[in-house]
Amino acid sequence: HCLPTLKNAMALEEEKLHRKMGEQMFKSVVNLIVDLENELLLYKGIKREALKIFEAEDCMVHVIDENLAQKVIDMYITSQRSSRKDEPKMDINEINLPKNCTITNIVAKKGQIINCKHTPRDPYAHPDIVRIEDGVWILRNSLTFPIIVCDRVKGVVKVFNKITAPHFTVYDEENATGFGLACGLVMQSARHYRRVEEKYFYRQMVDCMLLRISKIQECNQISYKIPECVPMVDNLLKLKFNPYDMIGEDLVPYVMLIFYKLNILPRFKIDEDTFGSFICGIFKSIPNLPFHNELHSFNAFHFIVLLTSFTNIQNYCKLTLTELLMLLIAALAQDMDWRGATTPFQFIRGTSLAGLYTSPGMVEKRLVISQLIRLLTMDDYNIFKFMSSEHYKLCLELLYDMIIATDITHHVLKKPAISKMVYNGFKSDNIEHRKLLHGLLMNIAQLSIFTKSWATYEEASKRIVQEFFRQGNLKHIQKGLDYGQIDPIPERVASMHIEFIDNYCLPAFELLENFVPLAKKCCLRLMEFRYNWVIIRDENMSKRLKELEEELDKMEKDKESESSSSDEDEEEED
Repeated sequence: HCLPTLKNAMALEEEKLHRKMGEQMFKSVVNLIVDLENELLLYKGIKREALKIFEAEDCMVHVIDENLAQKVIDMYITSQRSSRKDEPKMDINEINLPKNCTITNIVAKKGQIINCKHTPRDPYAHPDIVRIEDGVWILRNSLTFPIIVCDRVKGVVKVFNKITAPHFTVYDEENATGFGLACGLVMQSARHYRRVEEKYFYRQMVDCMLLRISKIQECNQISYKIPECVPMVDNLLKLKFNPYDMIGEDLVPYVMLIFYKLNILPRFKIDEDTFGSFICGIFKSIPNLPFHNELHSFNAFHFIVLLTSFTNIQNYCKLTLTELLMLLIAALAQDMDWRGATTPFQFIRGTSLAGLYTSPGMVEKRLVISQLIRLLTMDDYNIFKFMSSEHYKLCLELLYDMIIATDITHHVLKKPAISKMVYNGFKSDNIEHRKLLHGLLMNIAQLSIFTKSWATYEEASKRIVQEFFRQGNLKHIQKGLDYGQIDPIPERVASMHIEFIDNYCLPAFELLENFVPLAKKCCLRLMEFRYNWVIIRDENMSKRLKELEEELDKMEKDKESESSSSDEDEEEED
């Protein structure tokens, strides 16, 4: 009767002991997870938890590299070779030891647990890693076990001097196996955590670099609250609005006021301060080039507002509120970090952008998308942070398609499909039709500056000549061609505008005319401006012909005078 009872009691005590060890192990793992951020704190945490679990006086944590060199964390070091008993001990955080010097090497090689019940008899005890108190050894016993990560020994834990028993028991050895695996799991998680942290730090570093490259300066959010009113500009809500009348004006309040009037921000739960920083960040990242500057972006944004607010295109095409918001943002952001050079020029010069975006065409537009997405990943500029993941993904896809569509080459490739869509009829439930419509609207928005007054067109023409002929000069210098081949003479500029109107502007607005009657006015103005350019071309060509005739007459007279003088000289010689 007593023997079964005794066995049951021993089994119960053993179960309680294992349960207690399991609870301690779980608490230790939880405590170690807190120290994942810092490697040194993690090793010190392993030491702290090992002392609690094994009820020991001291502990060493060795980190073993591929060459089995030991890095000892947080230990006391003295030199036994010195005969001075008053020599102070040194407390350092970590030291490096050569391999094959201690019992740790055996544990690291074989991955087994070694329970040394009498440390003074340990033949592997290293004389430089001991703890001395008044010249008396205080190490009595030790338990050494491996830290295993993915079936490989990555470290060794060595605990000294069992407090509650003469030496470490079999239960301690069983517990050491689980603790070693738990430490390995935490160490592996710590390495993964550090990799994630390094990636996050790298992303922050790239953000800072892009901020410097794009010159996105810190915005004063107080001045970018949605204003009650802004100074009115002539024809601001009309088609003939001249963006160059706003030179020197801060455009952010106007944009915010327009968004407020459209009642878009509350529907998407966009914070006012974040939205102000986002718009400010877009404008600050647009370089101050002669033509492609913030005024050009604001003009495209203004035209999208006119199309969607003062025409029936939104009802006819059933544009959603998300599509409208993305159209407005894409119009504002289409010239972010524009380098003042087209895609062929990037490849001719072999720039870093051409190497980064190796796919044919649209190099500068891919850079714009990259900059915009990078801006949206920053907390202070992310206006989409309250959206669901599906909605956020949809917004990025729409922005990508709309900004790519502003490339002239892309528009020319899509023109047959757009014409077919217009001829067969627009279907609002067709996703491809909606994409084609978005591209058409974006192209027309950036071409709308040529449908203003003739004075606006002339000003835009001067800026285009100033920007793009500079690029042409650089291109010809790169190819080793004559600099004079690209002299922007007036008749050549006029011919280029005529060709541009015939091949790009008029066809685009004629396609839009099937959706919006307003486009007919734009077509009439373009035809009028084309006639003006024809007159300018003919006048300059006639002037040029007269100059050439005068030069030829002058050259003939010079030849005649030279021939007559030569005849006189011959007669005198005769």
